[in-house]
Amino acid sequence: MLTRKSYFKGHSYTADGKKVSDDYIKQLLVDLLSIDDPLNSEFFYKTLGSKKLAAIFRHKYKLITKRFID
Repeated sequence: MLTRKSYFKGHSYTADGKKVSDDYIKQLLVDLLSIDDPLNSEFFYKTLGSKKLAAIFRHKYKLITKRFID
């Protein structure tokens, strides 16, 4: 029987090396998805894929997100 590789929680850090909880990153995503004003520049972040969102987290929030696959 074939099994799919499962995803585990990743490891995320700040730019200075401190570990960041997954709950904090989830809250950032919820906050970004809750923006309903098209005049807000962050409104269009919800249309981006994971690589571009990771770049935004890296530049705006100084977070380094990593996802590992087993």
